[in-house]
Amino acid sequence: MIVLNAILHYYNLLPYWGKPWGEFERFEVGETSLQNFSYKKAVQQSKFYQKLKECISEEVYPANGNTAYDYAEDMYFYLRNKDKDMDFDELWTCIEMAVHYDLLSYEDVVDEYDEPEIGTGANVYRVFKLK
Repeated sequence: MIVLNAILHYYNLLPYWGKPWGEFERFEVGETSLQNFSYKKAVQQSKFYQKLKECISEEVYPANGNTAYDYAEDMYFYLRNKDKDMDFDELWTCIEMAVHYDLLSYEDVVDEYDEPEIGTGANVYRVFKLK
């Protein structure tokens, strides 16, 4: 944005010249440019990510799929009991970014059973960890 703004100023392509005034003051572009930015660090340092990291540690969730949406869906039904303000879209976005940047890992736990009344089978659970 800063580079684009400098080009627009250089070629006089803006609707005004000089210092922004009136309604245009809120659109003024700062002169500080980013020198070092990482989406991975931004995800890890976000408040929601930090809160989620604390909430999901040592919890066991059902294993229903292998996509970020499935992970978020599994977590959401349990996390909304802890936090009524939990937003699924925000959770899904955070999990999607964590999966993309390899920040989310999980371990499957298989609970096998052999009951005379029920029969034999297994339940699969997951323990998620955020780095």
